[in-house]
Amino acid sequence: MPALNGIDPQRLQTDTTYAFSYYAEYIRLNENDQETLAKNAKVLVEAIPDFVEGIFRRIFERPHLLPYFMGPQENYAGESPTLEALLNNGQKEHIILTRKKQLAEFLVRLFKEPLNTPQILYIEHFAAVHAKLPVVEVDAMISFVKLEIMTFILGQRMSQADIQSLALAFAKIVEIFGHFVNKARQDKLSGTLGTQSTTKTKKSSKGA
Repeated sequence: MPALNGIDPQRLQTDTTYAFSYYAEYIRLNENDQETLAKNAKVLVEAIPDFVEGIFRRIFERPHLLPYFMGPQENYAGESPTLEALLNNGQKEHIILTRKKQLAEFLVRLFKEPLNTPQILYIEHFAAVHAKLPVVEVDAMISFVKLEIMTFILGQRMSQADIQSLALAFAKIVEIFGHFVNKARQDKLSGTLGTQSTTKTKKSSKGA
């Protein structure tokens, strides 16, 4: 596959830091954005418990989403459990607390750590895990995270310029996460299609 304008398409698929650098340049994520996030890390981290409660409040306001967030998370397969089953099996509180803890830990690290190679690999890993989940669950979570945190940022007592800088920096980080989720979904789809193609080829060979 030939490079496009100096870009190595193969490395984009296999080298996480290269893919990050490319996408960061694409959305103009720069040192000013990272400095803005670092400068506001303390206030953002302190607000994480409120963010998490607000995000899950949005989920509970939409009962059709509950089965997705309370169903199996690793290696998801099969139909989602019914809401009635979840409410009656005695595990609702434990599942919700686990989901909240996972989200809070991710946000703490997202805001506190610099965007160095370990952090980029961590974001990619977290995105890849979530790419295995139902699209409805992941897209809703990303949307609610953006809504809660953007609402918080826009309500801060800062200058308009500082609010805009922080909102833009956060939006770019969410874009990076979404990019890695989509990449993991595409990789999974490519692998599935490749497996199906190989299987069909083998069957055709046997038939011949």
